[in-house]
Amino acid sequence: MPDNLKAILEQNGIKLRRSIAIFLAIAENAPVYDSLYVYTASELEKFDALTGRFLRVYETAVQFFRTVDLFESIEKADTFRDLIHHVCKLRWIQNEEIWMEMRIVRNKITHDYLPEQFSEMYSIICTAFTKEIIFLNSKLGI
Repeated sequence: MPDNLKAILEQNGIKLRRSIAIFLAIAENAPVYDSLYVYTASELEKFDALTGRFLRVYETAVQFFRTVDLFESIEKADTFRDLIHHVCKLRWIQNEEIWMEMRIVRNKITHDYLPEQFSEMYSIICTAFTKEIIFLNSKLGI
């Protein structure tokens, strides 16, 4: 791999690792969300911080995966599902379906969601998504 392309991969890996570190620090102290409680704007900041950092990790990971795919795959992935399949085969991630679900949740957070959906989204971010992000972090030897 040419040196400049290798440098891009390393830079994307560093950005991803930093993004994951901030996300995990917030996730570690994330409060439990009570869907029956009416939160004030300042109380919602903790939840917004976690979802915002999840979005950043997700976007940074996808950027990193595209770079990995460019260098490691014989054929460039045409679809998101192909991309996730490739990085799973390369053992960067454990569970393709979790990453597909991450995409759905990312789109709901970004575009608009019903308040009733927040509890479920927040819960999956704190559990399955965090577990998958921790696995990815363990694979980054940067």
